[in-house]
This record gives sequence, C-alpha cells and structure tokens, in this order.
Amino acid sequence: MKNVFSACAVSVLKKGRKSVVRFVSSGVMFSVAFSGDALAYENTPVKKIQILAVGPTAVMVTLEGAAINPDNCATSGRYVLQTTHPNYEALLAVLTSAYFSNETVKLLIHGCYQDTPNIISVYVPN
Repeated sequence: MKNVFSACAVSVLKKGRKSVVRFVSSGVMFSVAFSGDALAYENTPVKKIQILAVGPTAVMVTLEGAAINPDNCATSGRYVLQTTHPNYEALLAVLTSAYFSNETVKLLIHGCYQDTPNIISVYVPN
C-alpha cells in the first residue's frame, strides 16, 4: 500500500485554542481538528458506506457492521458530518464518491453533534 501522505501539502490554521491541520493529497483534502478538551479521537475500521443521507444541518453516514462511539454520544450506529465543518464540501464529495463507487472509507470521529458521533475526517484507503 502506498503512503498517502508522502507527497502532502500541510497547512496549520490557528483558531483560538484549536489548531486545524489540513492535508492535501491527490486533489482530496483531509482535515483534523486538535483541541485541548478531553474528548476522544478514534478511527472507524475501514468499511463500506451503507447509508448516506444529506440534511439541512448534517450528513448522516452509516457504515457496514458495528459502529464506534468513543465519546458515548446518546445516538450510536451512525455518524454525522456537520454542514458547518470548514471542509464540508470536500468531505461530502469524498463520501459521495466512495458511496457511489462502492469504495471503503475510514472516518475519524471526535465529539458529538446532535447527540451523534461527529465526523472530522474521511480517508479512502483504496
């Protein structure tokens, strides 16, 4: 498997107590937000997207198999991507492309949004 980050451009943006790191590789943008809070960052296993539903404030994603819930959100079994995420359009494009091409994805989850595990990054390993 090739190293995805071998030819990446990296930028860091300061936002109060948070730093946002963006990785750009092969035209796809990945973002990870780092914060001083106690919430967990956890990757899902690599799986296919079973359900992708776009709503007015969030995109709901369900992966095949069991779901992770590192921050014990009230709702589990699915994940959400906020429409206010700074890379919402790029992440939605990656999710949509993976869903329609039946590719697997790995999601980085951090915190809860609308009581559901929150997506902050999407990785397509294939």
